[in-house]
Amino acid sequence: MNKRGASHADWAISLGIFLLYILSMLMIIQPGVEPFYREDQLLKIATDNFKENTAYSFYKTPLIINTAAVGVDFAGPGSYMITLKDVFPFSGDVNYYAITDALGVPLPNFKIVDDWSEISFDSAIIAGENRFYLISNKPAIGYPDIYSRDVPTGSPEISDDTVSLPEHPTANFTLIIGSTEATYGVSEALLARNVNDGGANCMLPESEIEDNYVTLKGMWKYPRSKDLSLYYVDGSSPQYELAALQNVCIASQPYAQANVFVEEWATRMFKASENPAIGGRYGKSNPIRMGVKVW
Repeated sequence: MNKRGASHADWAISLGIFLLYILSMLMIIQPGVEPFYREDQLLKIATDNFKENTAYSFYKTPLIINTAAVGVDFAGPGSYMITLKDVFPFSGDVNYYAITDALGVPLPNFKIVDDWSEISFDSAIIAGENRFYLISNKPAIGYPDIYSRDVPTGSPEISDDTVSLPEHPTANFTLIIGSTEATYGVSEALLARNVNDGGANCMLPESEIEDNYVTLKGMWKYPRSKDLSLYYVDGSSPQYELAALQNVCIASQPYAQANVFVEEWATRMFKASENPAIGGRYGKSNPIRMGVKVW
C-alpha cells in the first residue's frame, strides 16, 4: 500500500506545529519591544525621581528664656554662657543639631549633654524675652549636614571639655520650649550631587552629555526610547520668562512633531553656601518652581 501521501501530511503537520510554537514564543518574549508608557506614567517616573533625589527637610524648635521671670537672678544685659536644663523632647545624634539666634545666625560653643538633660551655648542676653532656635536636618532625605562645633574665627582656643569662653559668667534660666516647625523643600547641594554629579552630570561638556544622560535614565528606570528635561525657576509664580529657566538636565530637545508633557510644582530651595550664617543647613531658603518635561 502506498503511504507517500501520508508522510507528506505528517511533515506538514509537524512544520505547522513548529511554526506555531515559534510564533507563540515571539509573541510572549517580544524581543526589542519596550512596554508602552502613557504620558502620565512618564511624568510620574521623572517627577518622583527628581523629588526623591533632591528632597530636604528642616526642623526648627524655639527655645525661649525670660530674664524677667520670677526667681531669676539676672545680672543685666551682656554676653553669657547659657545653660538650659530641662527634659528636652529631642533625640538622636547631637551632631545633627545646632543652635541659632532669632535671626538664624549660629551661636558658638553649643553643646548637648548626651542624655539631652542639658544644652549650653554662648550668646548675648537682653532684659526680657530672648528667643533661640534648636535646629536639625537629621530626618532629611539624602545626606544630612553635620553641624560644626567650632568657635568663631579669632576666638581663643578652648578644649573639647570646655563649653564656654572662661570670661563669660554662667547663668541658668527658666525655659519655654515652643512647637517645632517643619519646612520641606529642595537642597541645592543634593541637586548638584544626586542629579548632576551622581553619575549623570547633564551640565558636562557636550561631548560627554549623552553618556551621562543615558546613565541618568538608567538610574531612574526611565524608558530608553523616551526623553526628559529637568529645570527650576526662582520664585513660585507659574508666570515667568523662559530666560529665567535654570537648566538642571537638558541633554535633548523635542523633535518637530513630539507631544511634550509638563509638570511643575512650587517648593523651596535650601541654598548651598560657604557662609554658615546664610546657608540652607540653617534654614535659609528661597521659593522656587521646579519642572519636568517628557516626550
